[in-house]
Amino acid sequence: MVQDFSLSNETANYYLVCLSSGWDPQMIRAFEADSCLLIKDSDRLHKRLSTACEKVFPGCISSLVPNHYFDPYDMTALEPSDPIFIKTFRFAY
Repeated sequence: MVQDFSLSNETANYYLVCLSSGWDPQMIRAFEADSCLLIKDSDRLHKRLSTACEKVFPGCISSLVPNHYFDPYDMTALEPSDPIFIKTFRFAY
């Protein structure tokens, strides 16, 4: 019998912005959204957000990294283990 389980990991407070490198109309439903913002240059957006955040939170660290998707029923292959960079594979589709 397969049973659900949960994994928890604590980290410092952080702000998170998620972007997608592709478009699918199903994303609106999957993310329970009612709108979408098209960003043509994510590196430029990252630079502008970093500059603005540095003014409010001096010394803050920002990065633009891809997510890693995992199967919640197969946690053996989970890497990296930092919760900031992982999402369930439901979002990979």
